[in-house]
Amino acid sequence: MENNSSIKDKIENALNSLDKLDRATPHPFFYTRLMARVHNRYQNKWEKYSAFITRPLVAFSGIFLIVFMNLFAAYLNLKTSANSEPAEAAITDEYTQVATNFYDLENIKP
Repeated sequence: MENNSSIKDKIENALNSLDKLDRATPHPFFYTRLMARVHNRYQNKWEKYSAFITRPLVAFSGIFLIVFMNLFAAYLNLKTSANSEPAEAAITDEYTQVATNFYDLENIKP
């Protein structure tokens, strides 16, 4: 019996010691940091990549680069088309050069 009463006294003492405790409070901005960590945990690499691409500086830089490359290609295309000859004239010139070279043999006499 003494054993049961000592156990009951220990239990009562433990429960009474809980009455004196105050409620635990977290540090300031704990919930904000916790929610930021949870949000970053669930972001995969595609979400991070799309978040980077949709930034205004990156988007405008990409658009500017594409437009510049198109203008440069158009400029080169106009420059070469203004200097080139018609296709038929180029083919006939090449054909006549080959033909004249083929029949233009030297007569070598021993």
